[in-house]
Amino acid sequence: MPSTWERSDVLDTLRKNENFCTITEVTANKWHHGAKVEIIRLNGVDYIKTVKDSITKDNLGELPTF
Repeated sequence: MPSTWERSDVLDTLRKNENFCTITEVTANKWHHGAKVEIIRLNGVDYIKTVKDSITKDNLGELPTF
């Protein structure tokens, strides 16, 4: 079942070496497996990202923003 997590909870869980990946619903009950989610540290700040780049903001690919 899909779930929504607080940013701080995702960071805490990733720091415990647990894994996350993005997943989106394509049609009713059909899901698309996306990218691995990682912590990328930039300028001393941890960001949640699916792309290792130098942009200082979270980036979770195709997931909706709310």
